[in-house]
Amino acid sequence: MNSTFEIYKLFASVFTYPNEEVRSKIDELHNLLDKSYPDVSEVMNDFFEFTKTVSKWKWEELFTRTFNVQAITTLDIGYVLFGDDYKRGELLVNLNKEHQEAGNDCGNELADNLANLLRLIPRMQNAEIRNELVEIIIIPALDKIISEFNAESVNMKNKIYNFLDEIKYTIRSNDYSNDQLRQVLHYLSLAQESLNDSNRPQPPTQPERPNPSFNLICMSRDGDNRSPYAIGIQNPLDLSVVKTNIIYTKESDCQSIVKSPFQVKDVVYVCGSRDKDGMSPYSIYTINNNSSTQLKLTYDGVVSCQTSLARSKITPQVLGVCASRDNDGKSPWSFFTINHQTNAVSKIDITYPSLDECQQRSL
Repeated sequence: MNSTFEIYKLFASVFTYPNEEVRSKIDELHNLLDKSYPDVSEVMNDFFEFTKTVSKWKWEELFTRTFNVQAITTLDIGYVLFGDDYKRGELLVNLNKEHQEAGNDCGNELADNLANLLRLIPRMQNAEIRNELVEIIIIPALDKIISEFNAESVNMKNKIYNFLDEIKYTIRSNDYSNDQLRQVLHYLSLAQESLNDSNRPQPPTQPERPNPSFNLICMSRDGDNRSPYAIGIQNPLDLSVVKTNIIYTKESDCQSIVKSPFQVKDVVYVCGSRDKDGMSPYSIYTINNNSSTQLKLTYDGVVSCQTSLARSKITPQVLGVCASRDNDGKSPWSFFTINHQTNAVSKIDITYPSLDECQQRSL
């Protein structure tokens, strides 16, 4: 463990969900900064005084409002950089490997959570990879998060939160019917969704798909503008749409995939719910002209499925991917090939305990 970077372990407590142990660690950080970095300690003095006196429930509420409500200020910095794009899946795979090699326990948070990354830094032995992590991932994400905490944005959010608090108080103080409460909840959900969508990180711009003989759109499966959502195949000439059975619970998942489809020649590969109910597990589908085909290649979630496509091996005849051997989205994992022309899937009879190991050894 690199002692030069040990202070990052204490800084991780600043971005950890509050409890009394976290309060103690922040106090330890304060003492260390006072001795070694007094200028930094002075900048953080208001925060240190706050953590010493604030009640636990008030601290929890502020932490949640700051980091857990809006997507743009989430501590999962891979999401801040890439949104729902498959590149975040690639980042999570690589970070999981680094955490495992360093023996860094991520607890209940994801591998790209800022606190986990700060705890990882002093454990990393490879200086080049550590520097890339800081310069390419952590610093750009923090710049994005910090930019959202300008006075105008903070004041707007506080007005919204105060308004919501007033609604909660009014509901608790009056006798409303269940139907009235459900209606209030519906409109609050719409307001929250709009707030999140306006601050949702956008995935990086993808190059235009070659030979776009059709367009992909996201549409409500039942035509009611509600979940679940389906991929539609749109004819670019007459704008007619053929609805597929590629289904998602979240509109954001559907939109992310139609904006950044994985294409080889004239075949588009996407991930969708295996059981066509919008829920996990997820399978790979092919789309060609006006039809879609589900393949027996299954994963535990949309991120692992999209990551597998992103890390696939492409030849003129086939696409090679790792997937669940038993088509259930669980271990063990095997390597498969997909014929571009026929959609025929062939399995290589070698199994691996994890998807990451399959991808490392097969691809």
